[in-house]
Parts: sequence; C-alpha cells; structure tokens
Amino acid sequence: DLVSNIRPGENGDVNAPVLMAGMGDECPWVRDTAINTHHAAALLVPDVARNSLLSCLTEENGIYQISAEKQYGQNWDCVLWILGAWDYYVHSADTDFLKLAWNVTVQALSYFEAHFFDSAIGLFRGPACYGDGISAYPDRYAITGDSGILSYLRATGEEMPPMFSLSTNCLYVQAYRIADWIAERLGTTPRFAERAETLKKRINACFWSEQLGRYSYLVDTEDGCDAAEGLGEAFAILYGITDADKIRKMVQNQPITEQGIACVYPSFARYKGADGKEFGRHSGTVWPHIQSYWADAMLRNGYPEAFEHEFFALTRNAVRDGFFSEIYHPITGMPYGGWQEEKGKIVLWNSEKKQTWSATGYLHMILNNILGIGVREHSFTVQPYLPVGISSASLSGLTIRNKPIRLKVSGHGGTIQSCRLNGNASEPNFFDTDADRFDIEIVVSEGSNTKKR
Repeated sequence: DLVSNIRPGENGDVNAPVLMAGMGDECPWVRDTAINTHHAAALLVPDVARNSLLSCLTEENGIYQISAEKQYGQNWDCVLWILGAWDYYVHSADTDFLKLAWNVTVQALSYFEAHFFDSAIGLFRGPACYGDGISAYPDRYAITGDSGILSYLRATGEEMPPMFSLSTNCLYVQAYRIADWIAERLGTTPRFAERAETLKKRINACFWSEQLGRYSYLVDTEDGCDAAEGLGEAFAILYGITDADKIRKMVQNQPITEQGIACVYPSFARYKGADGKEFGRHSGTVWPHIQSYWADAMLRNGYPEAFEHEFFALTRNAVRDGFFSEIYHPITGMPYGGWQEEKGKIVLWNSEKKQTWSATGYLHMILNNILGIGVREHSFTVQPYLPVGISSASLSGLTIRNKPIRLKVSGHGGTIQSCRLNGNASEPNFFDTDADRFDIEIVVSEGSNTKKR
C-alpha cells in the first residue's frame, strides 16, 4: 500500500516521486505527509519523504512557506510539517534541508501565533488535528449541512472557529521544542522553550479533568466537549505534556472499542441511528493512524496489553481485506466510512482503500514497536517487544544512513536478555562506527517494559 502511493509529483511541486495521501489523492496533504514521514517514510523511503515535505511548500522570491492550499485551505494543523521535517532530518542528517526547515519553522510559528493564538486563554484556536470533517464536532458547528468544518467559517465569516482542541495545541508544544532543537544544530540561539512550557501548563489547566480521569476534547465559548479525542490523548503522552499519574488514569478511563481506539468517542447523537450502531465519519470510528500513535504511547509507557489490542485488531482487519482501509467500524471491524453531512443530508461515506497513513501506521507498530528500532541523529537503538503469539521477528533489506541492517529478535516480552552485534556481545545502542554492516541478534523475555525508547 505504501509503495502503490508513491507517484510523480504533480502541479509542479517537485519533479520527483512523492507520497500521496491515498489512492484517490492527486497531491500529498501536509498533515498526511508529516504523519507518514514520522510513521515509516523517513526510515524506509527518506528521499520520497523529503520530496513530499518539499511539495507541501510554496516558494516566492526564495522564501518558502507551508502551503495551506496543499491542504485545501485547512491550515490549522499545518504546524505538523515542522514535526515531519524534524523526523526526516533525524533519519537523514540532511543539514541543507534543516536550514530550509529552520526558515519555514520560524515563519510558520510567527504566522500561527499572530493569527490563531488567543492570549486571553493562552491556547491556539482551531479544530482538531486531521479533524476536517464536520462529523468531528458537536451539533452547533454543523449549521450549514455541509461536510467540512470550513463550511462553518464560510457561514460565520470567522478565520477560525471559536474552539480550542487538545490535539492541535499539543502539536504546538512539540513544534516549539523542535524549533529550539533545530536552532541548536544550526548554532542559533534557542528561544522557544518558555513558550512550550507555558503552553503545556495551559493545556493541562484547560483540558485535564480529574472527574473524567483524562483530557477533554474541546474548549470553546459554550460547553466545550468532554468526548475523548484519541489523537489528542496520544499526543499528550508522546510529547511529554502529561505525567505518569495522569497516564495511569487515562489508560483506565480512555474508551477503547472492540476494534481499537476511536478518533473521537462517543459519536454524536445525530449519527447513531435507530440501533445505536452507526457512527460519524470523524466520531466513533477507528482510524489506523490514530491507533498507531496510541499503541506507541502505550508500549513506551509500560502498557503492552493496550498496544497489543490495537496491533492485533488492525492486523486482523488488514489480513482479511488484503489492504489497509482508511476507516473501520468500531464494532465489526469492517471498512466503514461513517455518516456525515453532505448538501443538507446525512449520508454514509466511503472508506478509501490503501490509505497511506493506515499502512505507515501499521509499519510503525512493527518497525518501531515490535522490532523496537529508534533512530537518533548519530545512532540508533533497538528495544524490541514481542507480543503473545509472536516468538520471533526478523528484518533484512533495511539501510540506515546507507549502512545495511539485519535484525533478528526471539523470545517473548520486552526485557533484553542478550544482544549481539556482528557476532559479538553488545549493548542495544549502536553508534556511527567504521562498521560496514549491522547484523543484530536480540533475545527478549517477559519483564518490565517501561523504559522509554
């Protein structure tokens, strides 16, 4: 599915292969490109990841900017490009790209601060990351009967809806941190750390609910929304916005469906149908790229059972169909596009076949979680986890910075009992050396798997 969506750049973006969002898309979306880069493209096809990131920019007089037009005007989560750019750099050590990314990052943060930051509450205004469909939002935002949240803006004349979402604000925290990491690599004075820490505190003050035992979804001028946003909860964990005590409560209180974590749960009443088994396109349904983020967050913080639930649910569905669907029904696991407004009616939408971020999300669970590969700027680590039912896993044909990697893991669990590099005992941390190959064998057993990788 990943390879089938690598096609020549169109619209003059780049004269090179880029990674499309899916089989039906004509260009890479900004959010899809960044997420695909993070999930797997930076590791497996770094040149394609770079081309795709560049295709999401516009250039005028030598100045590059993230293009909202490449996301059909949906610019509230274009800050994701900064995260994707960092992922590509870490895997490639491409300093020329990093210099370009620095200029794009500074301009983007300046623009978003000027247009979307609300100093009265200390949060960035805007919909949820990836939540472009109106089915992601309460009834008060569905006033036009059209499918997209942008229709609300056209009806009200506002630049951004009067909402603050968990996932999008989490992205800004990480973007601020990455901006400083880039500055340090380029010998420029970091200047965003205080803004990142302040925003982190505001997220916890405005979204965390002791009563719910998790974060709420939206804050706005009315009642907000206490639904659980899967991607926002995962971002809060992965980007260090929350703490161990909150994570424990989130695991206990996060609603998880039979087929995995839902994008937003529960679904809004206007979609439920007479039997209560229908769901909105962007509420109640299972999107694999969100499953991957949540699974990653769970395994990294010592909740392997929660990881396994997501991994095996997606495995069963993909094996059954022979491809990765865009969206799945949370009860049956069948491809399911969900219900959403369209031209004044609520209709059942399609679930696209071979959706790229569904495939790369699954690859991330295998490469970064089960095999445990973690790439750093000048090294990589291997911290595997073999779930119940998988007694061995092996990988060949992969290169990291032009050096071939072969990896074999056996046993069960996530505690490393032995590690050998090219036949010799080794720690599972591998630095740039004169070695021309990395032939790694690791044996794992059950035990504590709380070490962050």
